[in-house]
Amino acid sequence: MEQTRFFVESLRPAQLRSYVDPMVQEVENYFAKWGEQGVVDLKYEFEELLMLISSRCLVGKEVREKMFGEFCTLFHEIEEGVNFASFMFPYIPIPVNRRRDRARIRLTRIISEVVRSRKIFNRVEDDVLQRFIDSTYKGGRGTTVEEVSGMMLGLIFAGKHTSAMTTTWTGAYLLSHTKYFDAALEEQKQIIRKYNGNIDYNILSQMVTLHSCIKEAARMHPALPTLVRQVKKDTTVRTKEGHEYVIPRGDTLVNLVMVNNRLAHIYKDPMVYDPDRFRPGREEDKVGGKFSYTSFGGGRHACGGEAYAYMQIKIIFSHLLRNFELKLISSFPKPDWSKFLPEPKGNVMVSYKRCHLPSTYEEGESIARGGEEQLDKKLDVKLDMELYMKTSHGRAREEREACAKGGDAVQAGARPGPTGRAAGPPGPSPGRPASTPDQPGPNRVSRLCQPGQIQYEEGASIARGGEEQLDKKLDVKLDMEMDMKTSHGRAREEREACAKGGDAVQAGARPGSTLAPESLVLRHTTLLHQQPSRGLHLLLAVESEESPDEEEMAEYAHAEETAKAVEAVKTVEAVDKGLSCQCLWIVDLGFHKK
Repeated sequence: MEQTRFFVESLRPAQLRSYVDPMVQEVENYFAKWGEQGVVDLKYEFEELLMLISSRCLVGKEVREKMFGEFCTLFHEIEEGVNFASFMFPYIPIPVNRRRDRARIRLTRIISEVVRSRKIFNRVEDDVLQRFIDSTYKGGRGTTVEEVSGMMLGLIFAGKHTSAMTTTWTGAYLLSHTKYFDAALEEQKQIIRKYNGNIDYNILSQMVTLHSCIKEAARMHPALPTLVRQVKKDTTVRTKEGHEYVIPRGDTLVNLVMVNNRLAHIYKDPMVYDPDRFRPGREEDKVGGKFSYTSFGGGRHACGGEAYAYMQIKIIFSHLLRNFELKLISSFPKPDWSKFLPEPKGNVMVSYKRCHLPSTYEEGESIARGGEEQLDKKLDVKLDMELYMKTSHGRAREEREACAKGGDAVQAGARPGPTGRAAGPPGPSPGRPASTPDQPGPNRVSRLCQPGQIQYEEGASIARGGEEQLDKKLDVKLDMEMDMKTSHGRAREEREACAKGGDAVQAGARPGSTLAPESLVLRHTTLLHQQPSRGLHLLLAVESEESPDEEEMAEYAHAEETAKAVEAVKTVEAVDKGLSCQCLWIVDLGFHKK
């Protein structure tokens, strides 16, 4: 009874949080070995993967890193010895029982050696084995090496074998029911957007749809088909029809979990896979009381590893849904009733093709690329316009100078231009009296030149004004393009750091992620900040690993180019979506839009 307490304490939520990262690493490393596409036996893959997880989180890194191959082979021989014949006649001298017994002796020695090594060298690890070693009974006695080894073997069998069965059944049902597969996939998409692809204990608890899919598979195919209990005192049982039965003390009760989980008066259409039966509004598992759903037992002897099982299965399917397109190509498996624990019979063949659901960082990078391309196009147009304006401005200057000098083209009443029209005797202009021969030449040229000169000067002035405006806008665009490229590069760096499991990204925070009213370090780029009482503020982004110094702040705080600042705000507002910087300091300049 006290050893049950050791199991429960080792697998409670406070301890489970530390197992998430090792589980995620094992899952990612395992599926990284798959190719771009192919066909696999899902049952075999899950058995191997869950053995890796168990050796990492339960037994410890000594077994995982140095003797996993031998450990896995020996454990498989123990599993082969779990059948109806062995259950009825556990010591009958048949080959499968002999292999089972030899494997158990060898596994016990392996675990015992690890335990002794830790005690001799005072080495402490963060795993369940260490918690069993540190456990003490009520009288103060610590656990022995033999006791730790026995508990560990029992825990691995319960945690790995049963989880592999439930995981395989869940995969087979999801791939056979498009409705629930799509619902689970959509849930993963939403979680990716919300948490940037990260996974931790709290995020796993929000995978409600996936949880219901696993729970329904366990209802239809419980890992333990029966639960055996001994009656401690005379007990009266009342049926739903009102009949009463007395079960005397000392009798043994067998709860048929498979039958209990398929009672028609509790579960609607009990033979149909329907994960929605556990959602709010139905909750069919609570209709008949707390023992309506007994796939993980119930009462004081309920399975202490239920939360651990759900956690590792969620991590596996979360990764598969995010990274692969899957299709069941074999027939839906049937239970193998030759096994004491009926697992899926035969192979569960699945074809896969690698895909990827983008995280927020990658979506932001894509948006940044799109914004950069748009800026490039706009910049090309602006440069063309600037060149055109400068060319027109130059021609206007040439005409004005020619007019002032009384050039032949102006005297002839024509402007120098690309028309190449020959100069000739001037004719009367519309609305203007013809010149008379007795008028002096210089005066005649002056009167002819003056209107044209005014028009040229006005045109040149307009050209200069337009050129200056374009220069200002061009400067802003060039600055924004540089910001976009810098942010684009940093977004790529962040994505790569996230893929490598960088500390800052794994922790879900960037350096200096503190918040203050006027000096903000934001998780995502936001360059506009609206305060109703203070108007629109210009928030200047200073990309730096550290907070800007006071001189740098003063330099920006005394900006006088109001028009350019307003234009920058408008430009930033149009393109800031999706940007991501490693460390973004936002400084409130107190700029008010008038």
